[in-house]
Amino acid sequence: MVARFASILAAYSILVASPSVPGASATAEERSLTIAAAANMSDALEEIKSAYAAKHAVKLVYSFGASGSLAQQIRHGAPFDLLLSADVRTVAKLLEEGWILPGTAKIYARGQLVLWTEESTHVRLNTLEDVLQPAIERIAIAHPATAPYGRAAVEALEAAGLWDRVKDKIIYAENVNQAQQYAATRNTDVAFIPLALVRRDPGRFVRVDGKLHVPIDQALGVVRNSVHHAEAKEFAEFLLSEQGRVILKKFGYTLP
Repeated sequence: MVARFASILAAYSILVASPSVPGASATAEERSLTIAAAANMSDALEEIKSAYAAKHAVKLVYSFGASGSLAQQIRHGAPFDLLLSADVRTVAKLLEEGWILPGTAKIYARGQLVLWTEESTHVRLNTLEDVLQPAIERIAIAHPATAPYGRAAVEALEAAGLWDRVKDKIIYAENVNQAQQYAATRNTDVAFIPLALVRRDPGRFVRVDGKLHVPIDQALGVVRNSVHHAEAKEFAEFLLSEQGRVILKKFGYTLP
């Protein structure tokens, strides 16, 4: 997938000339940045906001959601400056369609999928196969049509030969934050969520073997219609810097 992403990016960069691309004219009074970010990034980005504010006089405004939903909002003209997707495919598709500024699409992290339950339940979690135990009657998954972590969860269950045995227990959430909320409030017994979100609530979890699903490489791109290209590129550079990567690593992300 990474190779395909790089191929799409290279091809599109050659084909698209961009002399009339808007942006780079923001005044000091306009230095703000609206970031459309995958829901799995919500906790990490709050810490990054504090670190970024220490060095940059730019107001950061986040809009979290499932990557596929954010992409649709961009296609409908939502005023986002930068997209932080939970996958490569979404950014590559937007780049191909002309919604992402050529030359700005990059992979910034690789996520880890876990099976999580809140701490007061009697559910035991040692392996993925524990989803078969009778105590688990409902399983929350972010909808695979729009959420890469939900897609990875389905892929893992299918690869492990468990999907047909648990598919009737699945409760679909709009995004990973809502999936975790379902389990935290006992509306489901467990939830498939990113490792990045386990710090927020007491609970127990087991890591899902990354070999069971497509790697969750997360990509970013500057939105072509943004009028804050310079600020968006500056933030992307910070996220990819050593300081940004230290924070991402703290929340369980690795580098592809």
